[in-house]
Formats: sequence, structure tokens, C-alpha cells
Amino acid sequence: MNNSTAEGFEEHNIQVVKTARYYSYGNKNAKQIWYLLHGYGMPAFSMLKAVKSLNKEDILFIAPEGLSRFYRSGYSGAIVASWMTKEDRLNEIKDYVLYLENLNEKVNPTNLTINVLGFSQGVATASRWVVNSKASFNNIILWAGEPAMEIDYAQSKEKFANSKFIFGNNDPFITDTNINSIKHFFNAAGIPILFRSFEGKHELDSTLLSQLL
Repeated sequence: MNNSTAEGFEEHNIQVVKTARYYSYGNKNAKQIWYLLHGYGMPAFSMLKAVKSLNKEDILFIAPEGLSRFYRSGYSGAIVASWMTKEDRLNEIKDYVLYLENLNEKVNPTNLTINVLGFSQGVATASRWVVNSKASFNNIILWAGEPAMEIDYAQSKEKFANSKFIFGNNDPFITDTNINSIKHFFNAAGIPILFRSFEGKHELDSTLLSQLL
């Protein structure tokens, strides 16, 4: 479908083949997989650093990288990634959902138990993937980010049967207003999501992670 801009230019879309990157850590013969979806402006492997100290021999951790990379400091320095922006957002969502579906087919050919943890921007990514996925998820952890609000969760509430929302009590991005809005949103959808806080800011807490996993 073509769209016209205010200047009268026509906007077009074309699908292309793109090589995506992901990182893994843990036992290749594990009984379950945890997908760790990073936040905006993060390297994907940083999610694995949060679980490296955990003694979880029965878990294979997979950290996919968002399809858009950029320099954190403008023109140089660390290279980080993003799942999407508001520009051409519907196509970006389709692209990363397809990417995560293809990734699961590649790394999980024997249909191991699947779990997902989304952090910050990865929360919206995780919620969209779960709703649109052919797979079933055993555990869903939404950590310090807002879920995608355009989704009709009531139609997919069985997929979120075992889900948790985690946040630091000093997180500048997750206020009481955010928490109340998210609680109301899930209550309206009939999803009994568990909310849990920890002493910290906008970060992953290793102690709590160990308990949850």
C-alpha cells in the first residue's frame, strides 16, 4: 500500500532479506529456553550478563538483537540496538515478530518449554510476540517497561496465564501512574498478572532474577 506525504511524495515498502544476530548462553541440551529481549539502546549480550552468575544448568538463554543498530554516542563509541521507532511502526512490528518466530524455529526444533523476559522496550516487543506467536509460553516476565497497549489482550489472555510485571521502586521511567495504568489495563482484559517490585532503579536485579527463573 502506498501513502502520500504532506509534500505529495509517495511512500512505498519492499520486503528484503536481512541477517539478524542473537547470542546464546547455557546448556545446549537444556530442558527449557528463556528468550531475553533487551531494552532501547542496549547491546543484546548485556541481557546475558545479568544471568551469567546464575546457576541454571537446565536453561538455554537466548538474547536476540533488535534489527536496528546505532552508535550510542552519535557517531562513535558503543554500538547498541533498538526494536523499533514510531516511524513505519506497523512494518517494524511485523518484521521483528517474524524474526523472533524464525529464531525460535531455528534454536528450538525439539519444542522445548519456552519462556520470555522483556526488559524496558523489550516489554512491548515481548507482548506483541506472545500475542502473534504460534508458540506457547510457559512464563512471561515484563520487566520495567510498558506493554503494547494496542493489543486486545482479552482475546489472548490464556497466553498470559503465568505472567509477571517487575519494576524497581526507584525507577524513573516506571511511576505509580504507570503501574496503576498497567494494572487497570490487564484487569480489564481479565489477566491476573502478578506485580512485584524490588529495591532498585531501571535495571535487572540478579537476586530477583534467580528467584523468578
